[in-house]
Amino acid sequence: MHGGAATLARRFLESGQKVDLILATDMLDLTTFQALTRRRTANTPFAIYFHENQLTYPPPPGEKRDLHYGFINYASALAADRIFFNSGFHRDAFLEELPRLLKHFPDFNELETINRIEARSEVLPLGLDLERFDAYRPAQRLPGPFRILWNHRWEYDKQPEVFFNALYALLRDDLDFEVIVHRGKLQAAP
Repeated sequence: MHGGAATLARRFLESGQKVDLILATDMLDLTTFQALTRRRTANTPFAIYFHENQLTYPPPPGEKRDLHYGFINYASALAADRIFFNSGFHRDAFLEELPRLLKHFPDFNELETINRIEARSEVLPLGLDLERFDAYRPAQRLPGPFRILWNHRWEYDKQPEVFFNALYALLRDDLDFEVIVHRGKLQAAP
């Protein structure tokens, strides 16, 4: 979140591309990118898409939240023309946490900016249309074990212990299943 904006700004300027809109992820320090590219992007609209945010993202166990990353998200949202969130939950959590972040400042905490951010925010869910796969659904369940896919990282924030607890419950219920993971395959004992 620190150096990426400078690298992307340099590459953008070197590319010479003309753009109608810049859509950035929440992992970009949008204010730095805008400052470094302003000679070419002064009249370009900016949108930011939050698939997560650093105000509510759980810190690693035993570590304290680094408020600077949350401030980058706040300033980026403030600088964007439009703000998109992948879910209402993430939008609401971000907006609810902003006052706590801003109240860390002893004066000029800019609480009124939250309303401006909220007014430019909307939910834009991931564009998945799974109904088109219904045509390929077999009339009857295929033989063999149920297949369970774990396509996440194994870090604390994905709560793999919840996943394993569900697997243990399936084993207790004597269900036939196999687990497909990102790299490899775990199979329940027969």
